[in-house]
Amino acid sequence: MKKFAIYAFALFASATTLTSCGDDDETTPKVATNLYTAKIVGAQTATAGSFLSTSKGEVYLTSDSANFTANKVDVSFAQIGGDFTPTFISLDSRAGKGLTKVVTNTATTYFRESTLTKAQFDTAAAYIKGITSSASKTQSVAQGKVYEVVSSVGGTTTKALLYVSNLTTTSSNTTGSVTVDVKTVK
Repeated sequence: MKKFAIYAFALFASATTLTSCGDDDETTPKVATNLYTAKIVGAQTATAGSFLSTSKGEVYLTSDSANFTANKVDVSFAQIGGDFTPTFISLDSRAGKGLTKVVTNTATTYFRESTLTKAQFDTAAAYIKGITSSASKTQSVAQGKVYEVVSSVGGTTTKALLYVSNLTTTSSNTTGSVTVDVKTVK
């Protein structure tokens, strides 16, 4: 019986040294992000630029197109079709959509509407790293929605989320604009 008691005590003592008392310093590494807020991107005839660099959070005009590759411009905005649907468009797909402001660029961009909410967008750093490319180079846009973006510009791949905070368009012309928050991983 004495041997059993010693064995049980030794077993109990070794088991307690392997458990956590809750004060261990267990931290999850944070994923650093870039957040660019309230970027206004205009449709074809709007005064705001129609081109966005998700990695830099900058909006550009067509007249800046000579520097699009260097500035990693990867998203354009336009109102297309007979009903002037507000749409994000990959730069290499603009000509196929009948847009007159066609630019020569090495950007290929894919879009997908995300299932994330605005609250999830705000805390989605780790989510961005897991975004995969879709097959769509165009994406119709709606206010309050989050969109996933995967682009390749000049050999650099960028993954981003776009949250559409405001959409101002009409169904009769191309003067609309979209206001987006852009989140990328650093």
